[in-house]
Amino acid sequence: MIELAFFLATAPFDASGYVSISGIGSADFVSECAKDRGMQMDICTTYILGVSDALQVNKLTCRDPSDIATMQTLAIVRKYISSHPEEWNKHPYYLVQKPLMAAFPCSKE
Repeated sequence: MIELAFFLATAPFDASGYVSISGIGSADFVSECAKDRGMQMDICTTYILGVSDALQVNKLTCRDPSDIATMQTLAIVRKYISSHPEEWNKHPYYLVQKPLMAAFPCSKE
């Protein structure tokens, strides 16, 4: 059962039409991310890093595992959210997935 839950939590999907059953909605997520507390482990940071890890595990993004790349990940997503208010109604996963897949694509070899 735990394996199924992990698979479902990390499986790639088009989050743009997803109906949230999680504890954080888009309005709360956007509001928390606007506070930009750097690397402090707040709701915004932990959610971004969780989605980032899921994208990495599923090889949907390929970023360096350094502290600098972690800071870049947070900055990229926060900038995307602040620059795209027209997407604030979308699921938080989408707001993280879209800019990270663009910023850290995996090479097609």
